[in-house]
Amino acid sequence: MELNDLYIECNRRLQALNAHGENTETYGRILAPKIIRSFPTEICCCWIIYAKREKLAEGNVTRLMKFLAEEVECSVEEQKIRAESPIKLSESFVMVPSMFGWILSESRTHTTITDNTSVQQVSVQISTDCLNDQVRCLWELDSIGIQDIKKEE
Repeated sequence: MELNDLYIECNRRLQALNAHGENTETYGRILAPKIIRSFPTEICCCWIIYAKREKLAEGNVTRLMKFLAEEVECSVEEQKIRAESPIKLSESFVMVPSMFGWILSESRTHTTITDNTSVQQVSVQISTDCLNDQVRCLWELDSIGIQDIKKEE
């Protein structure tokens, strides 16, 4: 069963218990272990660490479901990112999909991992000065109402 479907099913069952007038927090010590064991081991371990760090009660079903919702959301976003393949632009550059859009990167075909950090600079020449002025305005503090103290005196 997909992670998202598993979460939806657990949530549906908890809502059914609540609809029948049962307080799921009352049965939390029984329900929480059953819920968490239905998820992959990595998520179980993360929950245990999170619960201990936050000093949560073992049977806190509400916080468990909130934690699981965040984990499932991250997993779904990760699957979306992995679904798109990089686009090769040249022998040395590729466009890599990410949650922030496409990122220009060096090709990883014959790359070895080192501790060196590098920054790639991409220069784009804009033909109209009007656009430059509009972009420059975004970085001027007085355009958003922030004035230099020296100018005010």
